[in-house]
Amino acid sequence: MLHYFNDTPLLNNEGFFLVIEKGIHDYSFSEIVQIVESADAKLVGVFVSGYKNNMARITLKITTEDINEIIQSFRRYGYGLLTKHKEDLFLEELKDRSDYLQKYLNI
Repeated sequence: MLHYFNDTPLLNNEGFFLVIEKGIHDYSFSEIVQIVESADAKLVGVFVSGYKNNMARITLKITTEDINEIIQSFRRYGYGLLTKHKEDLFLEELKDRSDYLQKYLNI
């Protein structure tokens, strides 16, 4: 069984795994696909990997060259990201802006 599962495109193709979460009644697979495909990426696999505190945890496998655009789109649509990626520029930019504000306030 494991050999069969290993040969599927979900595990065999290159790409990024994202784990997102949103309220059980608030997400839709069509919205998730639209977010991914609007960034010229392909969704290789998607499955609900768990439920916790009325939140659905959804695991995605995406093939793209720029994952940052997709990450930002999920944030705009109200999805929480549970995985960290070095390509995620949001936190880095936020930290830089915070440091700049602290420097300004200390003058």
